[in-house]
Amino acid sequence: MAITWDIRWPMSEGKGSVATNVAPSGSIYRANLTNCEWYYDSVRKTCVKMNGTSSRICKQVDPLYGITTLTVGGWFKLDSLKSQTLFQLHTTKTVAWVYASPNGSISFTTYDTSGSTITSDTLTTGASVVAAGTWYHVVASVHGTTKNIWVNGAISKAATHSITMGWRGDKPELVVGSFHYGDKFYLPLDGLVQSVRLTDDSTVADADVAAWYT
Repeated sequence: MAITWDIRWPMSEGKGSVATNVAPSGSIYRANLTNCEWYYDSVRKTCVKMNGTSSRICKQVDPLYGITTLTVGGWFKLDSLKSQTLFQLHTTKTVAWVYASPNGSISFTTYDTSGSTITSDTLTTGASVVAAGTWYHVVASVHGTTKNIWVNGAISKAATHSITMGWRGDKPELVVGSFHYGDKFYLPLDGLVQSVRLTDDSTVADADVAAWYT
């Protein structure tokens, strides 16, 4: 299958309002930073600081209907544990949403909004897989009928994926650190983010996802 999405934002610029895509798709997938700050962290070095109120990183991506493979991941250091968004793939309706909860769990919800009735499927890790003040590498993936959540290179939760993701509208958008609904943004990320990746490459295997962590 041809690759439609290949996005890699190292977030190493240290200045400006754009995160450069270093994948072969290049400049067409540069991200826009809104109400974010560049930050130097002693562990992960240059990264993006999100203020927990209005920060977000957004980029419109090409339409891709009937998704069977999706992998999205990145490094996060949460300043507090609360309900907050890590990633959202959004069109007229949400297609995929990865979020943290106050109990330290990570959830990955996928939606089929292509018909008159919206169906969804949610996978949630156990509590306390993440804590405030520590860097974690979080990846959510759908490979055919299998859905995974990875934390620090290891599968934290896996299950059978029960729906085919699909959507209304033709302008999908990847949002990091906020949940886009209508003309507003909700559940903002409070903390740091770095090295975000998104791909629909069907050849990505478990070993590849684990290698993102190293």
